Amino acid sequence: MQLSEIRQRLSDLYGSSRSEDDAFLNRCINDAYRKLCHFGNWWWLQDVTSLTFQAPYTALSGTVTSGANTIVFASAFTAYTAYSSAWVYFDERLNRISSWADNQHATLTDTYFGTTGTATINIWDDKIKLGTAYQDIISLFPTYWNWSKPLRRVGVEEIESYGPAVFDLACETAQAYAVWWDDNSLWVRIFPPPETSVVYRAVVTKQPTALSADNDVPEMPERYQMVLVDLARAERCKASGQNPDEVAYWEGEARKSLVALMSENSQRRRTAQQMGRWGIRGVEKRIGWRFINTGTASG
Repeated sequence: MQLSEIRQRLSDLYGSSRSEDDAFLNRCINDAYRKLCHFGNWWWLQDVTSLTFQAPYTALSGTVTSGANTIVFASAFTAYTAYSSAWVYFDERLNRISSWADNQHATLTDTYFGTTGTATINIWDDKIKLGTAYQDIISLFPTYWNWSKPLRRVGVEEIESYGPAVFDLACETAQAYAVWWDDNSLWVRIFPPPETSVVYRAVVTKQPTALSADNDVPEMPERYQMVLVDLARAERCKASGQNPDEVAYWEGEARKSLVALMSENSQRRRTAQQMGRWGIRGVEKRIGWRFINTGTASG
């Protein structure tokens, strides 16, 4: 169903005597669309992307100044562009790089109040900024051919509870990850930090694309698009100052279809989680596969 069709359904509700301009109806539709998309981790918004966490560098030499928030490295750090928000550890202090002026000059997030002089610096990165393209990370997997178990999701405060001495805990494969929003961007951090550069496969939920052109189509199955129509009708009623009973009616109509939509979404997520936890052969052993041509089940 295209945007123009959804808008026409809203216009037809009250007839030509209560027509509104297209911009107003588009706003109501997009408000309803965002609310619906943010209501759950819907399968139609899911995607897979690769995230590369960089290998650590140890025993780098740099000059630090008390009362300043900069590091001047003794020689060019050629890989600096891959460490845009890396951890740095020196003088028994943990800090984070906020930006680079060039391959020898880095700005820290916090001012350094230690001793001015040359310091031995360890630098590593266990955090990636995904920006605004995604809503959430549903699961995170190492890309090893023999590894199918997803990392455990925790709160970022659980990772931070280990304190600054996490560099010594670096290992080949992380055990957990955390996701949070900061400064209008989605971030992910793994723990323990990587000892080598490693690529993880992330199952993500995309941000919905706003509907603007008349031929734009919502990123959802057509059989469920009446949920969006009913929610848009409720948004239109609220924006027009209509009777609250009318708003409640259309929200109730949307809720009826939403039950079926949520049920299908839950079933898809359970299957995906089983695949991630056990692999295809593991799922086969637990739930069995029924072959249509024989009428028998495996397992």
